[in-house]
Amino acid sequence: MSSIRLTTALRDAIAANAIKKSGVNADRQVNAKAFSDLAEKVRVQIFGGEKKAADVDAKYRQAMKLEKELRDIGVSNFYIRSGRSCAIYPSFGGAGTKLEYGKDKDGDDIYRLTPARDICLLAADDPLTVEFHKLDDDKRAIDQRNEEVKVNVRAALNSVSTVKRLLEVWPESKELLPDDLDTAKAALPALKVCDLNKMIGLPTEETTAA
Repeated sequence: MSSIRLTTALRDAIAANAIKKSGVNADRQVNAKAFSDLAEKVRVQIFGGEKKAADVDAKYRQAMKLEKELRDIGVSNFYIRSGRSCAIYPSFGGAGTKLEYGKDKDGDDIYRLTPARDICLLAADDPLTVEFHKLDDDKRAIDQRNEEVKVNVRAALNSVSTVKRLLEVWPESKELLPDDLDTAKAALPALKVCDLNKMIGLPTEETTAA
């Protein structure tokens, strides 16, 4: 690995592996899931509780079924506008924000029938407001950790120019090297100095003499 230089791409890959290893990415996923769960809690509370929220969803499904039945028998220009959204816009103690419902197993946005933002008002002492601020504090702490890891890893990487030197000053960084590092090295074409000199016109003295 002595001849493998730390290119920008390699530094980026090592830094990304370091952030993943630190647990930041996993914590972000947990935090994002908690925010999505909170979005559903807010939706349910604003609709009046679990039962009323379920009734709202059931009526929506009935309405969509009715629309299909009427259009199937030939009724024209009959549409029910979908009130579903991938996010809800609550105000926690007067501070407005956006909460997304998250992604499904295929990675697509989850859409739900959502109450209007002007009624999504929660008091400062509401348990959901308290939960929101805790999750927001957690997110800030995760972002700070991410930045600290990134800055310190970058400083270490920028202090050396080869993988060999990196492993000398930071032996544990071996775990952060890309798995395909040796493969990538083998795939590089061998440098033929004579051909390169000829291509460029080096050395100048011989080129001039010719």
